[in-house]
Amino acid sequence: MPRFRVDLHIHTLLSPCGELSMSPEVIVRRALAAGLDAIAVCDHNTTLQTPVVVEIGRREGLAVFYGAELTTREEAHLVALLPDAETAARLQTWIDAHIVRIPNRPDKLGDQMWVDEGELIAGEVPWYLNAPLGCSAEQTAAEVVRLGGLVVPAHVDRVANSLVGQLGFLPAHLPVAALEYNHPARYEALLHTHPNLRDYTAYTASDAHYPDAIGSNPAWLYAQNLTFGELRMAMAEEGGRRIVSTSTEP
Repeated sequence: MPRFRVDLHIHTLLSPCGELSMSPEVIVRRALAAGLDAIAVCDHNTTLQTPVVVEIGRREGLAVFYGAELTTREEAHLVALLPDAETAARLQTWIDAHIVRIPNRPDKLGDQMWVDEGELIAGEVPWYLNAPLGCSAEQTAAEVVRLGGLVVPAHVDRVANSLVGQLGFLPAHLPVAALEYNHPARYEALLHTHPNLRDYTAYTASDAHYPDAIGSNPAWLYAQNLTFGELRMAMAEEGGRRIVSTSTEP
């Protein structure tokens, strides 16, 4: 089975906590320099910058998956991985209808601009993207699944803004495709207190907000090719496909 080096959680300059240096071109260039075969763009509560990253990646030989990091009513972060641009647009419509619209203050909360391929400003989101959606984790996950996406609780090894950290547990009925963590040692410690997490597929991602972090915690994706269908099978561990941290399989 072919093996691909992937980082499935990267922010662009559109995320208010992302550096302005995280332009689409810089992201693709740094990802390739880090030896990555694929990435997923997961900005906070938005998909607006992703199409440009996808196009530059296509041109330069880097697979780019559509995604978003959604903040639930409980202040928990869920990564939504999506099959295509049309699904991302539908998710964007749902986000716009449900996000709590707190006016953004760039000087206090961060810039929220997106750019075109020439790195010229294409637009700016006027409400704060790190605000929560007015939907529970269950409602948010259900919408992602309804659209055909994959639900991945983000950085479960953190206390702040992780589903486990916010709720104290991982709801057994939640339609979780896999778990994401950032640091292997911290995740191993979490498994001692939450042994039920061993029942889930889990992999590392960087959650990069600045260029040097891209590819810092990659995963191995064992799949026939870099398509969303193969990624779905890998998270379900079907047909010999799987996804694991590079720290567990160097």
